[in-house]
Amino acid sequence: MTLVTVIGGIAIGGILYVVISKVKANFSLTSIVSSVENSNNLLLTVPATALASFLSWLGLEVPILDLGNVAGSAAATANLTYVLRRGSVWKVPYPYLGGSMISIYGVMGGCGTILALAVAILIWGRRKEPETVAKMNLWPLLFSSSRGFLIGLPVILNPIYALQLVLVPVVNMLIAALAIFLHIVPTPVYTVLTGTPGPLVPFFATNGNWPTLIFTIFLFCLDVVMMIPAVKLDNRTKILLKDYEMEDDRHV
Repeated sequence: MTLVTVIGGIAIGGILYVVISKVKANFSLTSIVSSVENSNNLLLTVPATALASFLSWLGLEVPILDLGNVAGSAAATANLTYVLRRGSVWKVPYPYLGGSMISIYGVMGGCGTILALAVAILIWGRRKEPETVAKMNLWPLLFSSSRGFLIGLPVILNPIYALQLVLVPVVNMLIAALAIFLHIVPTPVYTVLTGTPGPLVPFFATNGNWPTLIFTIFLFCLDVVMMIPAVKLDNRTKILLKDYEMEDDRHV
């Protein structure tokens, strides 16, 4: 056996090990995502949403997008089938379905919470640069395109916005679950086109249920209010940094 053969065997073995490890990791991740998507248990869905939202703040959007993808969800199909047979969006088999709760109320189609942050900046912002970024990205945010805003502000890896970006989706889901439990709004079951404005996503997902639209507007306004402390903290931080730089320049 030559040295080349030995080295080749080791290399092939290493490649196979890496491939098998990745396959196992992907299988494991797929299993976790599937269990959350098809779960009717808020004790599983809410912590998973908080973790995925934190990863989104780190710049990893894939987990939150995967959790909200109900296209291949068996439970979502069961809900839709029930509605089509009965002709009513009430009393579906899975009223608190994880994938639907996350995509429809947690992130409102993908950019609902980020849109709320942009609106909060436009109302309570006291600095020109963030307001300009919010104005330039307001139209894309309405149609679920947030990358320009997240990078331009910036939001990703900014500790000022970390708590709100994790907390707001969780609060949205809990309030929505309570509203569904009290029969104020029905469970969203219909698929909504990608790019639908966030506050309109629950309305279309419930086949045009007007109480749902009113409820979603209230929820969006609450999201904007929850973003105010972060916006004010950001304003205060920039003022303190500017004062510090001016003071430091005087001593140079």
